[in-house]
Amino acid sequence: MEAINFSLDNTVAMDNFDKSMQAIDAATWEYNGQSFAVDVCDIEFIEKFSELNQTIIDLPKAIEGIKDGFRTMRIIADLFVNFFDGLFGEGAALKLIDQRLNARKLMLAYKDLISIITDKAANSERIVNAL
Repeated sequence: MEAINFSLDNTVAMDNFDKSMQAIDAATWEYNGQSFAVDVCDIEFIEKFSELNQTIIDLPKAIEGIKDGFRTMRIIADLFVNFFDGLFGEGAALKLIDQRLNARKLMLAYKDLISIITDKAANSERIVNAL
């Protein structure tokens, strides 16, 4: 087997790579006094996130044609509860919103989480493209 010859350039490149990877390391998402691990490099996390997020993307279909405002809010709240509980474990959604089911608060928490994941994913994409 041929030995790998690391030059100074290789060492510098690896050091830069390591520093870049720190930008996408697992993060802790903190919201309303609660903390949850968010790791865009964890394949299981991202697969689970993608699957659950599709239900949120499909939200307009879920409420299409429903004229009852209360029923619409219930469907929206249930979708977000399923999203957060599916991603972070049973009971996570209600922890985020002080144990009271509130569709608006769930949507705000979702928006905050998405901003963190989007930022981490963008950093990850830049690193991959630089390789």
